[in-house]
Amino acid sequence: MSARADIAPEPISGGISLEVPGSSQTEIALVHNTVKMQISPTLCKTRAFFRLHNTGKGTSLEVGFPLVYKGEAADFQVFINDKLVPFKDKTKETKVVPWKTVTLRWKVWPMKFKEGATHLVEVRYSNPPSEGWSTAMEEYSAYSNVRKTGLDYDLSKYGNDEPILLSDWLKIKTVRYILVTGSYWKGPIERCRVEADIQAVAVDSMIEVLPEAKSFSSQKVAWEWKNVEPARNVALTFVGGVSPLEEIVPYLEKIAAQNPDDEKITETTAKMKQDFTDDKIKARQKTFTNPEN
Repeated sequence: MSARADIAPEPISGGISLEVPGSSQTEIALVHNTVKMQISPTLCKTRAFFRLHNTGKGTSLEVGFPLVYKGEAADFQVFINDKLVPFKDKTKETKVVPWKTVTLRWKVWPMKFKEGATHLVEVRYSNPPSEGWSTAMEEYSAYSNVRKTGLDYDLSKYGNDEPILLSDWLKIKTVRYILVTGSYWKGPIERCRVEADIQAVAVDSMIEVLPEAKSFSSQKVAWEWKNVEPARNVALTFVGGVSPLEEIVPYLEKIAAQNPDDEKITETTAKMKQDFTDDKIKARQKTFTNPEN
């Protein structure tokens, strides 16, 4: 899983139940939360900004950023009021079901709040998108056909110009940002906004945006909420990051024309052309947004 997540108070040592949002007794409120992601097919760079306000007496606590994805977050940095601060790693074993235990990993750092104090926290890091199956692809017959026929491992025989497999083009990649940990703070978040810069990803390769975004374009996807206690996370899923219309379909048409007797390539090309048409892509993109969000 490739994901990012909001910071949370006292993530391991402070008696908060990580599995039950809103169970914390902290008097610290997360007033504003802005997340900016720059997404490419191979890397996602994230900057997350948090305005924290103490509604109670002076206090000290440990704040943590959960690493709920495989692999390490590269170049992880924490800034408090524009000052770079040190952090440390913490882990905790927890049972997600009676027969399965997982290790929760956090980047944690101490913070002190005077009564009525407000602090600005920024977290920076980068990590690759996850790769794997998505239920959103079940309606794409061409993708299922490639998996069924094994065609993705056979393209080398067609003399393609570059040593790229069709499976590389069709890898399902997902970028997530975990918002629910933001509900561990006191009260609702007054304003929460998540922006994803997708200029490096072909817009017609986008197959799923969850939940519906406030806005979607070939440049940016944005979600925005007011007075929210997050109960859902955001996710973007795309096919390899390349353009099906401009790269995958024309390439398959070329090799199908050169190999008219090969039923596998002919069938897959036909299904790919059915799955990725202007009309179908535009119809799917209409489901990505809800301006009322």
